[in-house]
Amino acid sequence: MRFVRTDRWRWRAGLAVVTALACLAACGSGTGHPRGASGPSAAPGPPSEVAGAPSAAAPENAGPQTTQARTATTRVQAGGRSPSSGPVPTAAPVSPQASPKPPRTGTYTYWQSGHTHFATTDNQVPSEGTMAVTATAPDTQRWHRVLDENNEIDTTLRFEPNRVGVLQIVFRVRIGGQKTTFTCNFPDPMPAPPWPPTVGATFTGHAECSGFTTDVSGKIESSRTVTLDGSNVGVFVVHATIVTHGQVESTMDEVDWFAPAVGVPTHTEIHQNGTAAGFPFGADVTSDLKSARPS
Repeated sequence: MRFVRTDRWRWRAGLAVVTALACLAACGSGTGHPRGASGPSAAPGPPSEVAGAPSAAAPENAGPQTTQARTATTRVQAGGRSPSSGPVPTAAPVSPQASPKPPRTGTYTYWQSGHTHFATTDNQVPSEGTMAVTATAPDTQRWHRVLDENNEIDTTLRFEPNRVGVLQIVFRVRIGGQKTTFTCNFPDPMPAPPWPPTVGATFTGHAECSGFTTDVSGKIESSRTVTLDGSNVGVFVVHATIVTHGQVESTMDEVDWFAPAVGVPTHTEIHQNGTAAGFPFGADVTSDLKSARPS
C-alpha cells in the first residue's frame, strides 16, 4: 500500500505543478467531456468578442453589477484562433513607457469546465474556482489559486517598471486527507507576459522543482477586444508550451487571454498529456473570468 500511495503522490503533485505552470503567463484556469466521447459538451464561453470601441478597464469605483452571461455571443475556437464569422477587433497597443499594472487585490472567480484523467479514471473539474490576490510588498503580489479541494497554488510575482516576473510557486496538494507542500523556484524570473505586450514577442522560463524540472516557451500570437463587465477590454492571446522532465514527464499546450488593463487572465485553455509513476495522465480544462471586480 505504501508503494501505491507514493505513486499517487507523484501523480497528484506532478499534475498540480504542471496545471499551475500553465497559469504563469496570466494565471487563470471548458470544454470537458468523458474520455472516449465524440466531442465536447456545452461549457461556459469566454468573454464575448465585440466589434468596435477601444479597450477600457473596469472602473475602480464602480458599484455592484451583474456579471456577463455565461454563454458568449461569439465563441473562440480551440487554440485561440479567430472565429470564422468575421474579423476580430484587435487590442489597443500598450505604450513602451507604460509600467505593468498590478491587478486589484481581492478574490476573483472563474467559471471552470473540462476534465482531468489518470490511468483509466476521468474526473470533471469543479464548475467554479477562485484566485485571491494579495500584496506582500509594494512591488510584489501573491496569487492564491484554488483549483479544487485538493489543489492550491501560490504564485509570487514581482512588478517592476519594465517587466512582470514570476519568482516562485508553492504547491499544496491534499492526498488521502494529508496536505503536502513543495516549491518551484525560477532562478531568472519568468516574464508574465513579456512587457510591453506586443504581438510576436516571445519568452522562455525555467524552474527547478521537487524531483523534476520545468521549461516554458511561449509567444504572444494575436490581440483582440472582449466584453467584460459591460466594458470593452483589450486582451493579448498568449500561447505557451510547458515541458517537464524527471519524476514527471509531460507536455502541456496552453492559451491565455491576458488583459493589461485588468492584470489577470480573462480566458485560459489547458491541454496536457504525460506520465507520472508509470501511469498516463492529462487534462483538458478551460476557465473564464466572471468579473474584473474582485470581491
